[in-house]
Amino acid sequence: MKLQISADLKPLEEACSRIEGSLLALEQVPQFPLEQFLGLLHGLIANISVEPLGSAASAGNDRIVLRVGGLLELFASAVGALERQLCHRDSPLLG
Repeated sequence: MKLQISADLKPLEEACSRIEGSLLALEQVPQFPLEQFLGLLHGLIANISVEPLGSAASAGNDRIVLRVGGLLELFASAVGALERQLCHRDSPLLG
């Protein structure tokens, strides 16, 4: 039996890119607690986990595909939604 392990880094790269873009935009909002969001992101990254892709493990084959845990993806979505809400051109926060 030969075990094969691979990792798909594309979702991680996409999530990080979305987070970076959103935080750069949110930084322009007066009194936005950027340091707290960066602290939360730091905590997520420090505790990042990889999970075996269920379909490969349950199929009983010798291949395991690792993917980034959902918390980072959830953070990227939440920060993106916050950016869309606060950085909308009609937002009174942007003057």
